Amino acid sequence: MSNELDSEAGQGGANQNNQQGNDGVPQVEKPSSPAKDGTNVDRTSKREAAKTSPPDRAKGPRSTNMPPTPQTETSTPGPPNKREKSVDAETASRAASDTALENGYPETARAADAVTMDAVNERFASLRLEMLEHIDDRFSQTMAGIDAVAVAIESMNIPTASGSDGTALEAIDGKLSGMLSRTLGLLDDRFSRLMGRMDDMQRHGVAAQGSIQSLSGKRGRGSEETHDRLIDRYVDVLIGTLTGTLHRDAPVQDAFSSYDEATRKLGRDWPQTALTMIGTYRLRNFADLIRAVVDAETEGDILEAGVWRGGACIMAKCLLDAMGVGDRTVWLADSFKGLPPPVDGTVADEGDIHHTFDILAVDRATVEDNFRRFDALDDRVKFVEGFFQDTLEDCAVEKLAILRLDGDMYDSTMVSLTHLYPKVVPGGYVIIDDYILEPCRKAVTEFRQEHAIESPLIEIDGAAVYWKVETP
Repeated sequence: MSNELDSEAGQGGANQNNQQGNDGVPQVEKPSSPAKDGTNVDRTSKREAAKTSPPDRAKGPRSTNMPPTPQTETSTPGPPNKREKSVDAETASRAASDTALENGYPETARAADAVTMDAVNERFASLRLEMLEHIDDRFSQTMAGIDAVAVAIESMNIPTASGSDGTALEAIDGKLSGMLSRTLGLLDDRFSRLMGRMDDMQRHGVAAQGSIQSLSGKRGRGSEETHDRLIDRYVDVLIGTLTGTLHRDAPVQDAFSSYDEATRKLGRDWPQTALTMIGTYRLRNFADLIRAVVDAETEGDILEAGVWRGGACIMAKCLLDAMGVGDRTVWLADSFKGLPPPVDGTVADEGDIHHTFDILAVDRATVEDNFRRFDALDDRVKFVEGFFQDTLEDCAVEKLAILRLDGDMYDSTMVSLTHLYPKVVPGGYVIIDDYILEPCRKAVTEFRQEHAIESPLIEIDGAAVYWKVETP
């Protein structure tokens, strides 16, 4: 929840946060290029790319509040912007799709298609049986009719002697025999034609199955990219809704102040009704990293320590649901009654006044209700209620793919890293929302130095950073 009010609430206020020339601050890797908010992403071959490099789609304008970057820690250039579609990526996409077509189609698709063809064949067999029963029924009716006519004739007691009466009887018998013969002929002809049509239908079914297999081999290049574009648009709407940019939610600092889009995107104000204050760039970064760990099949859950109204975690849960991910849990760690007063003896937090802001105290029932508004509250949303120093050591989460810290203060940040960082798996990510604040930055610097963490810090929007966990 880093913003202008945070700077005033932190130790020494904004002047100290803007101070230049602090020694020992690790170098922060800058984004390779700003990405226009809301643009689409070429996610072709994304699973392979996600396993080798972190995403870098969430870019924001540089802020003069970021600390200086002395050459105390080296960092490699950031990965290319995944939202800039390249010719090489398109070529790779087509090559991958051609390979998929040559090697067959996915087992899940194969199974689904097999079920479909089994249903078609079952329907053919059912139709054939129904037709045979219908023909047999009509034949029985015809024979019953002929027998009834014969019985009626016999009841007439027509003499069998020769003469005109005998001739008439023979004529009637001939007529009946002819009728029976023609009826049987018609039935045989109809039956043959029906069987021919059934055979044609089965041949068409086999051809259709081949077409399904061919299309299934190509579905990776078509339907998957379409699905990703829909996820992009969904994320855009979620971000606009949760940050208040869609409805231009005014900030709380001044009842008469107007909404400013640039300020909101950077998360430099506290919105009146929106469910997150981290801004567009940081929320998009969170979404990008979630998609990265899912694409790379990096195991583990997602935990945010310091959730305010729950907006960032709502986005995480909604995104997982939209991607069809049902084996990850979203954890919310918070006191749900605001920030704690500074701990005695923690010099870095002396004079901190975050605990005096009532707006930062959002109770758990309100956060749960916010989840319900998005139909996102279920058993894959877990709450860790209480101050971090009282709860995180015994937190039940086992593995984390993403750890997002938004505790503002030195003690909150250090306690979170101490108890939760060991649970972040290799290939996972750690996000520090309040790196712009000196107490938080000091805790991160000390923790990384103590644990010899060399993975470069990557800047998000001039206030927050993240890094990828390379080793256990």
